[in-house]
Amino acid sequence: MKQAFFFDLYGTLIDIHTDEKQPALWKFAADYFTVHGAPYRPKELRDAYLAALSADIERVRRQWKERGVCVQWPEPDIGNVFRGLYKAKGAWPGAGGDAAPGNGPDTALSNGPDAAPGNGPDTAPGTDPDTVHCAGPGDSLIRETAWAFRRKATCHLRLYAGVKELLKDLRRAGRQVYVLSNAQSLYTLPELRLLGIDDLFDGIYISSDCGAKKPDPVFYRRPLEDLGLDAKDCLMIGNDYQCDILGAAGVGMDGYYILSGLSPKEQRETFDEDIKDAAMFQRGMDLDRVRRKCLSEAIASDSAEGAPQRNVKDNRGTAAAL
Repeated sequence: MKQAFFFDLYGTLIDIHTDEKQPALWKFAADYFTVHGAPYRPKELRDAYLAALSADIERVRRQWKERGVCVQWPEPDIGNVFRGLYKAKGAWPGAGGDAAPGNGPDTALSNGPDAAPGNGPDTAPGTDPDTVHCAGPGDSLIRETAWAFRRKATCHLRLYAGVKELLKDLRRAGRQVYVLSNAQSLYTLPELRLLGIDDLFDGIYISSDCGAKKPDPVFYRRPLEDLGLDAKDCLMIGNDYQCDILGAAGVGMDGYYILSGLSPKEQRETFDEDIKDAAMFQRGMDLDRVRRKCLSEAIASDSAEGAPQRNVKDNRGTAAAL
């Protein structure tokens, strides 16, 4: 009996298109940084951004290794990237006024690669003194910069039809509903609020808060351990066969594969019919069908065993202010 449903976001619940290659984005971003005391030219900023992103991935990989954890799919924190870009130009406010990174639920930095160590072998890597204990840009500036960058890079953002009904009906049936997404909290939490679904989940797990991303088992184990769930009682629903289905199977969780227009190109072009035998499967975005399948399982299980009691540990992040 499935007690908990984990949803991928982008391409599963949310239809999105972003373009970080457009010249207009880097012109906008360079102007934004310049206004805030960090003068960049567009190409200079783009090159520095890509270098900082690669460096943060390696930093996370190194910190996992130092803790004795093998992570094949490390996830950087975009907040560290933007902070480094300001720092490189000597532009950062003093320690006063803004809270230190990780001290508020809406910082989107509290559970990531700079979280305090000591929470077990599969928690995020420990504190990096070069990025945390310096007088770096305040959290509010980092949040605002990230959100401005994301909005400019986004061509469209909308919910697929039936998202709210799906989530609400599963919760009415006594099931737990969670996000498990490869994403950046500084982008995703405001987007969930903007779309009006931030309060429809029992918990939100985003890879940048963990320091690892799907299909890495480290990320999948995080909510299972946090919530005391058995993988066999959970279902992962997503549109990427490798990340969402094979990744879930790696920790003993069943998967529901939606081959959508945002599924990886190679999966759309070379789809193997045998995949149908390895997971619940549907071709095309039809969340009403997902809802009916999930609810039919829930109703059948409840009829046989009695309705489950909800005992949910709240792990919902607070969306950043728009």
